[in-house]
Amino acid sequence: MCQSHSKKTILFVDDEFDITEIATLFLQDMGYEVEVHLNPTEALTKFKSSPTNYLAVFTDLSMPFMRGDLFATEIHKLNASVPIVLCTGNSFSEEETERLKKNGVSFIVPKPYGPSELENVIKAILK
Repeated sequence: MCQSHSKKTILFVDDEFDITEIATLFLQDMGYEVEVHLNPTEALTKFKSSPTNYLAVFTDLSMPFMRGDLFATEIHKLNASVPIVLCTGNSFSEEETERLKKNGVSFIVPKPYGPSELENVIKAILK
């Protein structure tokens, strides 16, 4: 069953401003509201105030203040049903991928990515 289309806000966390700008344009073109944070600790504080208001959370892996995998774990503790998408230039072993999934990561999107990759992830989330 699909998640409700009434929840159309995507939390997008990446410390690189240019990436957040481009991804925001892609996601807005697909009809979603995007809440952007450059700092994962600030994003976590915001998420805590309304953990059920998001369709999905996209996060970078390598960020200052908090790594994306730790951020994903904290998000998952607050709302285990929200899909978490880890965007990264890193590759992972099967064991590392399993550990990430156990800690709440639903999808891993390799960088660089474009609109089609984001659209495919959103379609998978809505299935």
